[in-house]
Amino acid sequence: EMRAFLGIETGLKNYEVHDSDVEIKVHKSVENVRPYIGGAIIKDVSLDEKFLISIMNLQEKLHITHGRNRKKVAIGVHDFKKLEPPLYYTTYKGNEISFVPLDSTKKMTLEEILKEHPKGIEYSWILKNSSRYPIILDKSGEVVSFPPIINAEKTRVTLNTRDLLIEVTGTDKKAVLQALNIVVTSIAERCGKIYAVNIVREN
Repeated sequence: EMRAFLGIETGLKNYEVHDSDVEIKVHKSVENVRPYIGGAIIKDVSLDEKFLISIMNLQEKLHITHGRNRKKVAIGVHDFKKLEPPLYYTTYKGNEISFVPLDSTKKMTLEEILKEHPKGIEYSWILKNSSRYPIILDKSGEVVSFPPIINAEKTRVTLNTRDLLIEVTGTDKKAVLQALNIVVTSIAERCGKIYAVNIVREN
């Protein structure tokens, strides 16, 4: 916007989106819990501490406002090189699967995260009526994210990260895609190339 106001670059911004063969396979069990997911990859990013904090601040501001405190929309940002596609978006019961959540060093079940981890305690109300919980796995079966609660430590973004995976889950398809577009284009304004992620539903 500022570039347009100052006459540096006018007109509607066009973001080039490249194709990829990366897929998120969606299991029908998510339909009654958190039915929608969107994703994108941004390659060749260059992160410094200020930029990384800026991305995190944008993510949290969108969670609070557009995402209705994560209930409507939740955003995950991951180091793409630390996971193996395709990804699987499915559900598990609280004691069926465990992983090391962000900012932790021990494996925890989903139930333990909701009762003991600070983020689990803060956002457990979103899933209080669910008997199964949404989970994103990679090809190896490793947990990538437990939306809308917390990401896995496995895919933590660092200053050495060069390729980002952005995933957005929620209860409203339009809101999910809007949040995805905001985060992806905000990062691409600074650096990187955008790649589409294909969502494959069972039906």
